[in-house]
Amino acid sequence: MFELPHRDTTLRGHTRAAGIENNKVFDNVTKRRRPFENAGLTKWELPHAYTNLCIGIGPGCHVWYKRAQLRKHAVTISLNHVAEDDTYCIRKTVNRILVLSLSGIGDTLMATPLFHELQTQYPKSRVEALVLWKGARQVLVGNPHLNEVFQHDFLKSFPLSSLLCCWKLRRRKYDLSINTHTQGRRGYRMIARLIGAKVRLSHEYENQSWMDRLLVTHSLPQDYGVHVMENNARLLQLIRREQRMPYHTYEVFLSNDEIDWATDWVARQRLTERKILGIHVGSGGTKNLALRRWPVSRYAELLKQLALKRPDLQPVLFGGPEEREPHARLRAAGAQFIEAETPGLREAIALARECHAFLSVDTVFMHIAAAMEVPHQFVIETPTLNPPVYPRRKDWTLIPNPSIGGRHLDFYRYDGRDIAGTSDQLLKMMESVTVEAVLERLQVV
Repeated sequence: MFELPHRDTTLRGHTRAAGIENNKVFDNVTKRRRPFENAGLTKWELPHAYTNLCIGIGPGCHVWYKRAQLRKHAVTISLNHVAEDDTYCIRKTVNRILVLSLSGIGDTLMATPLFHELQTQYPKSRVEALVLWKGARQVLVGNPHLNEVFQHDFLKSFPLSSLLCCWKLRRRKYDLSINTHTQGRRGYRMIARLIGAKVRLSHEYENQSWMDRLLVTHSLPQDYGVHVMENNARLLQLIRREQRMPYHTYEVFLSNDEIDWATDWVARQRLTERKILGIHVGSGGTKNLALRRWPVSRYAELLKQLALKRPDLQPVLFGGPEEREPHARLRAAGAQFIEAETPGLREAIALARECHAFLSVDTVFMHIAAAMEVPHQFVIETPTLNPPVYPRRKDWTLIPNPSIGGRHLDFYRYDGRDIAGTSDQLLKMMESVTVEAVLERLQVV
């Protein structure tokens, strides 16, 4: 017997699967009426008063009524009772899949196992990706599980240019699109709606509203207790798919030329016999994320102490154009290090393979170090370091920040907002991690 849920239960997505008329299931696509028992609905018993008013079963597993005044009584049903051919996204003819990974480069790196999973689930389908950052596109170069990668900077481009990009992708007529975790900004879901895949999957974030039900067809709540890769894999439940790969982890496919470049660089710098300590002093620059960086003055003091106490360690600083200014400040402060001037991000990834240890906050290079399985990885705790973005490995070392005290969600959530707090408060928070605390952890290298 159906159970009437709380009156605030809402209807999500579009109905395609079935309409119910006089105890018959009406398939909106095949235009056929079938008895309940032929649709896998033998255990259902509709309330008599509502039977003739039911017009469909939405993707959120709700029976949808004709009359608005009855929708507050929407009946929740078990997903297990939905016949396999009664939901569009379960069709066998899924020809094109688009994965939208428009947040950070690190988030795209964490989405790589999803591409592999989708190709495993749909071996005859084209799996394509849309990314925002050029670095994200570089991460995906050579990925055998992707047929094509599109890159467009929606943040810096003119609106007309962005609309044109979405229109071109819309013409590709995707059957399924997936917004990966942690894309909390509603704008990312609007992009998915403009591209217009028939089935659009996403997570539900703190900024969820009625508008999101118009933008995506299927959604489920995010879980701050599990990794991004697991949050992404859980989206498969919405299309009644079980995860087939036993374990999701980073997938980066470097070429032999990129690996050889890194080996030659180490030889030219005469570091073959020395331990390399990779360091990334930067972080994401959108919103106020730059405030989670460990202060340059702390890095300068650390490098001076390492030169005195650990001459066996050679610091190598990673980064792109955004890190040139802090690197210059470090040199002006008398710090000694080698700067990894790589042709591109992929060469930097290959060079990370040569490191014996890596130190950073939670940035793309934290995930790169984890993906390259650097023997010793150290992460300075920041207010944005929630479990979903932990390095996807077991053996990494957290350098605690005493000012946070496990209150990460009080400072930062994936809702498109800045880190909570003033600039002074956040700077002081990161200053509370001392050089001595970092040196103590580095003793194991």
